[in-house]
Amino acid sequence: MSEQRLRLSISFREEYRYIYNHLRKQPNRSDYICRILQKEIAEEKSLEKQMSHLLSLISERYVMNLENVAEIGKTEQKLENEDIELINTLF
Repeated sequence: MSEQRLRLSISFREEYRYIYNHLRKQPNRSDYICRILQKEIAEEKSLEKQMSHLLSLISERYVMNLENVAEIGKTEQKLENEDIELINTLF
């Protein structure tokens, strides 16, 4: 049994004539188009992975910063309480 080919017809607007002309020069146009689209899809997936990684890093740093802010707040409150106690003992 022979492999069924998938067919697609495309047309080009005048502004893309240079692409049309370039494509006409290719010996195997469908293979050429497939290889280009394959690269584009791989790059999109790579970009998605990079974005996901960056968002993860940002999220981790945000959480760490919030934890640091909470610790600073506790330290400041402790100092305020100590200052109050000192003032009360002095007066």
